[in-house]
This record gives sequence, C-alpha cells and structure tokens, in this order.
Amino acid sequence: MRCAIFGFTTPNLGDDIQALAAALVLPRVDAYVDRDRLDKVRFDEPHHLIMNSWFAIKRYKATPSESLIPYYFGQCIGRPELLNDCWIAEWKKRAPIGCRDEHSVSLLRQRGIDAYFTGCLTTHMGKFFNLPERREGIVFVDVPESIERFIPEHIRAKARRITNETVKGDSNQRHRFRKIAEICDILRNAEMVVTRRLHTALPCVGFQTPVTVYLEGSEKNRRRFSGSDRLVPVIFHDGNEISDGPEWIEPSPVTMPDYMEESFAKLLNNFDGNVDRRWNNMIEFVATLPESQRKPENVLAKLYAA
Repeated sequence: MRCAIFGFTTPNLGDDIQALAAALVLPRVDAYVDRDRLDKVRFDEPHHLIMNSWFAIKRYKATPSESLIPYYFGQCIGRPELLNDCWIAEWKKRAPIGCRDEHSVSLLRQRGIDAYFTGCLTTHMGKFFNLPERREGIVFVDVPESIERFIPEHIRAKARRITNETVKGDSNQRHRFRKIAEICDILRNAEMVVTRRLHTALPCVGFQTPVTVYLEGSEKNRRRFSGSDRLVPVIFHDGNEISDGPEWIEPSPVTMPDYMEESFAKLLNNFDGNVDRRWNNMIEFVATLPESQRKPENVLAKLYAA
C-alpha cells in the first residue's frame, strides 16, 4: 500500500499538524501532495490519501486525480466556491463524507450528499504517544494581547507564549514538521493551554491537556468550530470585549464522545490499523518521515526556497 499526506507552504502550521495526524494513522508515508492541486498529482501507482483539511484556497475544481485514493475524514468546506459540479460529483461518488465541522455536514446534506460529523483527525493524535509522567507549565498559543486581560492574573503570570505561525512560503517539509512537532510536545506536556487556534485546541483534546479557547465571534469562525465547540470551552469576543458568555472558563481534560471514537475506528479499519502508544514524543515520530518533494512540484515554492 502506497500512501501520501498533504504538504504545505502556508504560514499556518495548523495545516501541518493535520498532515501529521494522517501520517500517524497510515501504515507508511511515501509522498507529500499539494492540497490545492490534487487534480495534477501523478504517481506510477495509486496512493492512499486522507482528506482531512480545509478546502479550498486556490483552485476550486481540483478534485483528486486517479493517482489518489481519497478517504474523507475531517474535511472542511471553507468556501462556497467549492460547492460546484466537480466536487459534488466527487462527494456523491465517495459518500458518506466525514466532515470536520457541522457546517460542512449541513452544506453537503442540503445537496443530497450523505455526510456526517467526524471531527478533526488531530483529536486522536494522543492515542499514539506515551502519556507524560508529569505535566508542567501553562501555554498561551497566539492569544490576542487585547484578550489576555480576561484570563485570571495568576494564570497569565505563569504563562509561556508561543505561536503556530511560520514564514510564508516555507516549503521545507521536514523543517515545518519539526517545528510543529516541537509545539505538539509542549502542548502534550502542559498543565493548561489557552489559544485561539482550532488546531492547537483539538490536539490538546487528544493529549488530554486542559484547553480554553478565545475566539473572535465571526460567522466564519463559528462555522469552523461548529461541533468542536462541544469538546472544548469557547469564549467568543469581538476583538476587545467578550461578546457572550463568561470572561473565563476553567478547562478540564476531555473524554471523547463514542460517536467520534466509532468513526475513527472505521477509518483505521481501512488500513488494518490499530492504536498503540509506540512513540515517546512527536519529534521522534517526525524523524521517521521521508524527505520528499511535494507533488506536483510548485514553481512558487521553489522560488521561495531560493
């Protein structure tokens, strides 16, 4: 079985953490593919690919080529342009479609496509790692300065502040994976995490790390978090003030709902997979991944690298 995961050049390393979540599930990783140019991917033999990402950014008709065998688990329909004849035909052929958010489920069902909520694959990452013997530290990940004042002072005073961002156009996949792996290991060992990032909060669920989310309450953000807001406490704000709910919610470890565990088990069955805690940390796992160019090769990425 040949397998691929997504490779990215975006400034948001939350994209890469989703690729690593897929890599943990797959029996092997042979290649990295460009999420936005899936119709251009060519391999000598088909590669299995988990479609757990936010679609679409650039090319709204880039459905997977015949070189790819897609598995729809954790897909997010990010823009209405994706609801075109090409993608609708693809989803109907591959249904049922597992979606990352309830908004995407609703969009597909309105068009007669069988769809269901899986949540994000990153919520299951913790299953593959040994649990920390002791948790240490409070971590803020990209928390807006204007919002920090709503967090209790004794928590702010002890917090370490980090970011999930990297430089735009960073196409060195091993470098990107190493950087997000370091962040994941910080989250995995933390006492508590506060963030605005979906793909900081959801890995924390799997790592059993208590997490609270401060989220600007735009319609787009509420849609992205729909379904996931049942797993973690989300406090909405308008950029300066809390828009609804309390100013602070003390987080606690999350127990995964049965329906999410069942969906994940079905995905694993596609690869004759099982879960065991075989890695001590994420950096150790990333070191096992191959060095490989994204397919198809991206001219802009080459220019950035130069």
